[in-house]
Amino acid sequence: MKMRVMAYWKIVMLRLVDNLALHLLTSMKNLVNEEMEAEVFKEFMGGNRGGLERFLEESTVVANKREKRKNLKMFLLK
Repeated sequence: MKMRVMAYWKIVMLRLVDNLALHLLTSMKNLVNEEMEAEVFKEFMGGNRGGLERFLEESTVVANKREKRKNLKMFLLK
């Protein structure tokens, strides 16, 4: 009996580990898809400043980079 258990013990342990890994993946997927989606949507659409306007607003860093590229392009075209 002990020999049979020892022969299949590695397989049993691998299945337990695989089952645990699949459970963790499913739990994380559910967390991201169901629970965090509602939080992101609430932040995006609601809020005191208006998430959509804030999302579409251009940051100063991006504006500065665009201005530098525009100036460089004008310099190279001359």
